[in-house]
Order: sequence, then structure tokens, then C-alpha cells
Amino acid sequence: MDFATRGVNALDLVYTNIPGAYRAEPCHHLGYSDHISVMLIPAYRPLIRHSKPVLKLVKTWPEGAIPALQDCFECTDWDMFREAATNGDTTDLEEYTSSVTSYISKCIDDSKSQNPSPHSPTRSRG
Repeated sequence: MDFATRGVNALDLVYTNIPGAYRAEPCHHLGYSDHISVMLIPAYRPLIRHSKPVLKLVKTWPEGAIPALQDCFECTDWDMFREAATNGDTTDLEEYTSSVTSYISKCIDDSKSQNPSPHSPTRSRG
């Protein structure tokens, strides 16, 4: 810190786990204290402020998509997936699950419409 926090004395250290992450600014005294308060302001610019929005494809449910999806599922031969994953007396549960979920995802994708929409970039937290 490069300013006095009590008379002519200065606070020598502010502890954070990231050096240079904050800059200090003096503020008013709190109550009758002879120390001034210090505001720590982040030194970085958030990603959302220095990056331009990106156009992404967003899928939305159009009018009538739910009844169409229900109709698709009603006329589906679900036994076909089990039979395809069965070899003799055993059913490969992973293949069975994968084929059913892939079919459901395909039906959902066919029911949705795609529209470009602006999005702000964000950091992955993975």
C-alpha cells in the first residue's frame, strides 16, 4: 500500500492467495477509529467485459413440438432396442441403454428448431 492508514503509518501487507489481484484505495474512517478503512478492488477485468458476444445455435421448442414428440414415442417399437441388444439369453445393458437414449435424443433434436442467439463467453469450470 502506498498511502497512510493511521496518521503517517501505512499498512504494510494485505494477504491474498493471488499476488497483484487487488488494488487498494483509501476510504473514510469507520466510526471513531483512528484508522482509515481500505477498499480492495479487483485488478483484473472480467472476461465478460473484454470479450465480444459469440453467436451460438440455441434449440427451442416450437408450438406443437410436445404432441409430435409424444406421437413419435407412442408409435415406436421399444422391443426392437431390447432385441438388438440381446445375444442368446443375455442382454447387453450398456448397448440397450445407449441405443434407447440415442433414439430419444434424435427424436428431441428433430422436434426442436434452431435459432442463432448471442452469448457472452464464459470460462469453463471443468
